[in-house]
Amino acid sequence: MEKFASEVFEFTVDGHDYVVEFDRESMKEADRMGAVTGNEGVFERTATILYAGLKKNNPFITVKRAREILDKADKEGYGLESFADMIDEFNRCYNNLFIKSEGTKKPLMVKRGVGANPKK
Repeated sequence: MEKFASEVFEFTVDGHDYVVEFDRESMKEADRMGAVTGNEGVFERTATILYAGLKKNNPFITVKRAREILDKADKEGYGLESFADMIDEFNRCYNNLFIKSEGTKKPLMVKRGVGANPKK
């Protein structure tokens, strides 16, 4: 598996500078919050991913604050599409960290069949 490294994004909204960078822990938290399953709406998913990306460099960020940042960006004329590169990076990082595995390893789990005796 290639070494994990997130692209870093910078932006300014409402006179405040922000840095978005994903790490393993923030991505797991975003997953727990539903950002991967797609069960939330586009705004909430974007807010959750923004929250996860801001967390590494701003540990006191909240999802509520991420929503406020999105609202302020919208008032400045930046719609959710302005965060598309960040969402693409989240998806790339998530797949790299949790989905893809090297094809040369033997399988971690092997099916033994229904009712098979445990390996001794």
